[in-house]
Parts: sequence; C-alpha cells; structure tokens
Amino acid sequence: MKSVTLVLFEGAEPVYSIVNKAIEAAVNFFYDEATMEVLEMAIPDEAYNDERGQIEATLLIKALNENTQLDKKDLTIALLIKDMYYKNMNFIFGLADIKRKRIIVSTYRLERDYSTQHVAPVDDLNERVFKEVLHEIGHVFGFEHCPNKSCVMSFSPTLFDVDNKLPLLCEVCRSRLKTF
Repeated sequence: MKSVTLVLFEGAEPVYSIVNKAIEAAVNFFYDEATMEVLEMAIPDEAYNDERGQIEATLLIKALNENTQLDKKDLTIALLIKDMYYKNMNFIFGLADIKRKRIIVSTYRLERDYSTQHVAPVDDLNERVFKEVLHEIGHVFGFEHCPNKSCVMSFSPTLFDVDNKLPLLCEVCRSRLKTF
C-alpha cells in the first residue's frame, strides 16, 4: 500500500473540502491502493516575492523537502491557493520534484473563469484540479510533456489549455504507463 501525504498550505482547507475527491481520483489513477494523510503547513516567508505578488514554487518544493515528516512517504501532494511562478514564467498551475516525489498544485488560477475572471463553477474547478494533479503525478512517474494537446500530459501554459485537454492519458502515454 502506498503512503500519500496531502499538504495543505495555509488557507487551502476550504478549497480542499471542495476538491478532495478530485485529488483522490488522480492518486488512484496511478496507485491501486493508497492511504492519504493530511498535513497543514505554513508558507515560508522567503517563498513570497513581494515584487511579483506571487509565491516562488521552487522555494515551496524546498520547504517540502526540508520537512522530515514527509521523508518516508511514497508521494507528497501540496495544495496552494496563492498564485505561484517558476523561473521566468509568469505563473504555473503546478510543479513536480520528480526525484523526491513531491508535487504542488495551485488553485489560484484554476478557480477562475478565464473569460470573465469570476469564480469558476465547482465542476470546472474539480476537473481542472484533477487534470493538474494527474499531470504532476505523471511527471513523478517519468512522463514528460506530451505533444498531443488533448493528453493530460500536454503542457498547459493557459487555463484555456487546461480546459481543452482531456482528463486522461492519450494512447501513446497509456502504452508507456504499462512499462512503469
């Protein structure tokens, strides 16, 4: 049985109560049997970039890697409600540390309707979270970005791209899954 820890960064509890089934479904896609433990964690002060008004994702990964409670876990999924970025990208929805099997998904932009910037319907949020968690776990399993735009492993630089890809692996990626 696999051991999965879900880290809720401060403020993520209300969103988690909405998307917890989507996260569990993504975990169950890759793991037949998994126990899930929920852990709350503060966002480190050094992760805030005041100039950008965002969280630097690599510093959140670093904080997860420094948390000894996570050392013996098969997978760590962190949920964040703040906007985050990576290197020179304006924002990202998620990031994976493949070696340590740690992923972060931010719901900040997933919660919005890209055309109006209003709050997205709950069903849309759940599907987006499912896709992004599945995508990031896919990286942990060794999948790279897929050129098939309908595959969940395709790179999604915009919310439009997230919404337009399917919540599953394409045929090529499914065939690769059998090798893991």
